[in-house]
Amino acid sequence: MNGTVPPPFDPRCFHRRIEVYALPPAAAEVIRLTQSSEVDADDVAAAVEKDPGLALRLVQMSNCSLFARLEQICSVGEAVRFLGFRAVRLAAVSLLLKALRDDDNGDPRQEAYWRHALTVSVAARHLSRAKRVWHPDEAFLAALLMDIAVPVILKMDLPCYERMLGPDRGHPDPLEEGDCLGAHHGDLAADCLEKWGIPDHVVAAVRGHHFPETVVTPPEARPFAVLLEMAHGLADCLCRGEEGVSDMAARVGRFWCGELGFLPEELGPFLDHLTEEVAAASAVFELDVDVSPDWAALAAHDFPPPSVAST
Repeated sequence: MNGTVPPPFDPRCFHRRIEVYALPPAAAEVIRLTQSSEVDADDVAAAVEKDPGLALRLVQMSNCSLFARLEQICSVGEAVRFLGFRAVRLAAVSLLLKALRDDDNGDPRQEAYWRHALTVSVAARHLSRAKRVWHPDEAFLAALLMDIAVPVILKMDLPCYERMLGPDRGHPDPLEEGDCLGAHHGDLAADCLEKWGIPDHVVAAVRGHHFPETVVTPPEARPFAVLLEMAHGLADCLCRGEEGVSDMAARVGRFWCGELGFLPEELGPFLDHLTEEVAAASAVFELDVDVSPDWAALAAHDFPPPSVAST
């Protein structure tokens, strides 16, 4: 120990770092177009086709079993019409994730992050589809983007953050993170999404996804924030084994059986379906997620009833 104090976290440095992973011009144009009420699908498809990577991703997404398409889609125009502007807009932003993924240099902490991020996204889509509180495809991509601050902060080599995550934990505890950085990854991610033109309700949900009770405006953002928080609980349950299961028990009462209105016995079947869907999504988004065969066993866990879990 030399007695030196590590430099504090600087949000300005964070934003400079994330700007390195700039959106391609075609993706920026897609975001601009899909915010207009007067644009049509042909205009958006033409913008998408300027970026082969984005075009391929949209066609892959539309044909993935995750999105329940019965007939194969072969053109960008068909993909845009099938997925809708909301999903296309967030898919454009998700190109940033590929740049981040390509730059992780095999870091096990980054690998853990990607496993967690994809599982959260699949869970968010599942929840949205089951309860119809959000467009499922938008929920999937918003969840995939909401923690983008984590891999960027990891690249800043902050000792306290590295200890917090460790090699096998893909997501920080938000309270520990606040003590370490004086900032929260949800706020940092929301600032980025706001800058990129993502709608206000998505930005607000991302900003409050660990503390949904704090989300007040716009009014429609609160149920989305609740959904994202519950999706995090499901991902913890699947990715962190028994540690995650114990965390999940508290969320069952607060969100699963509380605001989302599920029954405790619905959790098991829900977890059973996640393995197949995570595998499908990992192929589409080229995240190389290892789907553990032990996940299904967690569906048999005896979770406490809501009255116990919420105390």
